[in-house]
Amino acid sequence: MKKQLLLFLLLLCTVKLFGAPVELLSPDKRIKISVNIKDKIGYAVTFNGDPFLANSYLQLNLDQAELGANAKLIKKTFSMVNTSSSPVIPLKNSTVIDQYNLLKLDFKGNFSVEFRAYNDGIAYRFITNIKDSITVNSEDVHISFNDDVKTAYLETGGFKTSYEILYRQDELGQVNKDKMSVLPILFNTGKYKALLSEADLYDYPCLFVKAVDHKTVDAIFPKVPLVFGDDGDRSKKILLGKDHFPGAFWSLPIKIPSWQLTKWCIN
Repeated sequence: MKKQLLLFLLLLCTVKLFGAPVELLSPDKRIKISVNIKDKIGYAVTFNGDPFLANSYLQLNLDQAELGANAKLIKKTFSMVNTSSSPVIPLKNSTVIDQYNLLKLDFKGNFSVEFRAYNDGIAYRFITNIKDSITVNSEDVHISFNDDVKTAYLETGGFKTSYEILYRQDELGQVNKDKMSVLPILFNTGKYKALLSEADLYDYPCLFVKAVDHKTVDAIFPKVPLVFGDDGDRSKKILLGKDHFPGAFWSLPIKIPSWQLTKWCIN
């Protein structure tokens, strides 16, 4: 009876451990990331105790599996990083401090998600440990703010752009939902501001942002180009892309080595 009761209590503790939100604080404890693992890997962010992001989620859709859909958590690891580097040609600072707290979540299916909490922002990335190469068909980057936001964005109607666009400012709910924005894009709640960008892209298409409503944005990525045409002496015009989307030279689906998937999404 004692053994059965002990087993029952251990099972209850295990369910509570992996069912409750996993929280990560920044080094100065002002930023808190709460990761909720259910049908999706969701997360929320508070700053100075004020809700900032809510009901956001991430997912990477491969040929083999949808990483993040009904994910089964195996292990969670916390660590702290505090390093510095000295640029060869310093611009703003002669020493660059890299300080953050890290949460690594290992899931069934040979993949992990890593969150970082800095004193002035957050970042996440997928890490895959799948044999051989993987084919990425799409990626879900769903960012939902707790309050209505204004945005400063670079509006474009297609994926082929020189990035020489003037910034526009508007309420997110008033942004043209038939168009999109390149990165970086600035969001303003009236009390706090956040800049969305990405880093460490290797053979991976750039993320574009589309407004969903007055609080929410989704990511959109170029599709694989199928037919090219002439477009001057320095470029090619993409006449047809997979799923009839205009494409780009780095586009989805894309096949890359599993270890190479190290893109950071930064808020």
